[in-house]
Formats: sequence, C-alpha cells, structure tokens
Amino acid sequence: MSPVMAKLTAMVSKEFSIEDLRAVANPTWLERGEKYVTDGQVGRLRSEAGQVTAVVGGERDYLVRLRWPSGSPTGVCGCPQGTEGEPWCEHAIAVALAWLEESSDNEHGDAAGEAPRQDEAALTAFLTAQEPAWLTEQLMNAAEDDPVLWGRMAAAAGLDAAVSLCRDLLREAVLAYVPEAEFRDSRIDDGAERLRRAVALLDDLLDYGFTEQVAEVADEILDTYDETHDDYESEHSERLAEIAESAHALLQR
Repeated sequence: MSPVMAKLTAMVSKEFSIEDLRAVANPTWLERGEKYVTDGQVGRLRSEAGQVTAVVGGERDYLVRLRWPSGSPTGVCGCPQGTEGEPWCEHAIAVALAWLEESSDNEHGDAAGEAPRQDEAALTAFLTAQEPAWLTEQLMNAAEDDPVLWGRMAAAAGLDAAVSLCRDLLREAVLAYVPEAEFRDSRIDDGAERLRRAVALLDDLLDYGFTEQVAEVADEILDTYDETHDDYESEHSERLAEIAESAHALLQR
C-alpha cells in the first residue's frame, strides 16, 4: 500500500464511516449509490495527490473526486447535482462506498507491507554504494525500454529532446485511450496507465523549467483529447488542464 493510500485509508476508516455517510446523504441517492457499487459501475478507483478519484458509469460516465479539505471527505462530481454544489450526489456516494469497502479490505494489509519496505531500504543501500559509471549504465539500459524514463532523465539534463518526446508520447497515449473500456470489458487495456505516465512526464518538464514548451504542448494535447474523445472528462484531461493553467500562470509572472 502506498503512503498516500495508507494515509487516506486511515482517514476513511477512523474518521469517516458508512454511518457518517448515511447521516449526510439523501436516502434515495444513497440507495442509488449502493446500486452503482453492487452493479460494478464504480471503476478506476485510485488515490493520488491527496484525493480519491473514480469513474461512475451509467447512462453517462462521471468523474468523481473525494477530497479532505477539513478532515472529513466531500465529493466533487460533474453531474447536475454536483455542479449545483451538492457534495453527496449518488455518484459521490457510490465512490465513497466503494472506497470504504476497499479500505476495509486493506486495513489488515499494513503488516504485509513491512517486508517490501525493508527490501527497498536494502536496495537503496546497495545502490548508494555502487560506482556512478555502473549506475549510469543501468539507467541507460532501463531507459531503452522505457521512453518515459528516458524523457525524465533528458528533462533533468535540460535537453530539448525531452519536449518533443513528451509531445509524441502524449499524442499517442491520447489516441490509444479508451475511456469506457473498463465498464465494458475489464480485460481490455484502456490505455489509462500509458496516458497517466505521459501526463506525469509533462508535469516533470514543468518542474525542470520547460515552462513555455509545457504550456504549448498542454494546450495542443488538450485540443487533441477533446477532439478524440468528444470532450469526455477524465482525471487525465483535468490534470492536463491543471498543468496548462500552471504553466500559463508562470509565464505571466
């Protein structure tokens, strides 16, 4: 379990429960939320950047976020109720229920994570003791099979090639992405992980000072995304928009 996942799991299991949800939720929407979970309509449940996100399927799919602005979670959804400011629409309730269920499943898994953490410490100690030339060779070998890793290292080195690579990876990932695939057949590779890594590389470029290039690439890829997926909202498109906004804000300074 990742540190973020462990932290959020603790918050949910200790500070928020199904009883708390029932106390704040409309009973009708709670019933609908339960049905979404029972029918397997909550997909892509994950935690990142201090929030939980998921996509709830139905007549149309909605991206839902659970955030912890003041210790207790609140839902953010793009459905009509959500856009009117309702924090616990049926979709947000469904995500909260699915998250509570997963939290319960994971609460006994912390001990199992001790061994991997010990292995990580041992591996860190080993790598620290190696010669730089050997480490460089290992990184370059790994980068041959992982263009995102190559791009990240090139960005750290200040190489413009990282920008063109990132643009190509993003364009290919957007075109390959199949937003609704998980709801239709879990065996289909929907391309979400590929797109997530490409977006993360763009974020790295911004951190390494490629501000103008990132603003240009983010705008271009957002246009490609909207044209390809008919303005379908996803965590990836929203993250692209956030990166674009950050880059443009930095250029205005």
